[in-house]
Amino acid sequence: MAGDNGPGNPIVSVETATFVPFDREIEAHFFAALMNSSPARCVIECYSSKSTGSFGSPHVLQSTAIPKFNPQVAVHLELAELSKKAHSAVAKGSDAGLEMIDAEIDDLAAGLWNISKSELKGIQEVFSQTGEK
Repeated sequence: MAGDNGPGNPIVSVETATFVPFDREIEAHFFAALMNSSPARCVIECYSSKSTGSFGSPHVLQSTAIPKFNPQVAVHLELAELSKKAHSAVAKGSDAGLEMIDAEIDDLAAGLWNISKSELKGIQEVFSQTGEK
């Protein structure tokens, strides 16, 4: 991986973080969409303790059940595309656009994980009450 640190030099985080490599950008966007969805964030927050640094530890990947990206699965492609749109909305400072994209990602993620609409609504309400997401 090449970056500001120069080709061949590894990127090392100084914070608690998990580095997940991907071969293709579309796979990374699929993963980002699911990891930033309300259902995944709920699992991570319930499973981890922020004060211990475990929030960004690799073990959170074991509890989120993110499937391997498959370009033959329409919902995988939709999630990847929504992630791209979310990144663009953030770059433009479009909070309203981002909220709509996040809602679409949540709906698709809930379907992928067989979470009912009422369960998803409950998860989203918790985040809206805490001011997170």
